[in-house]
Amino acid sequence: ALHHLAADCCEEVILDLRYLPVCENMSGFISETLKLCAEMALDARVVGNDETQKALPEADAVPFFESISKVLDA
Repeated sequence: ALHHLAADCCEEVILDLRYLPVCENMSGFISETLKLCAEMALDARVVGNDETQKALPEADAVPFFESISKVLDA
């Protein structure tokens, strides 16, 4: 899906991870997804809960929001 966004010349992507199940691979999944976004020049915005924020590789480097409406208002 990220390839399609990049091919359509999108500049930003909202990753809604609020309902991502907490598991041991959560951090790796988020890291790989953010890496792919960076490789395709997509600015990622992450939406999630406290567990999602803890799993972010570099919390300060990725804009984090509690809801999609807050992303759209930013």
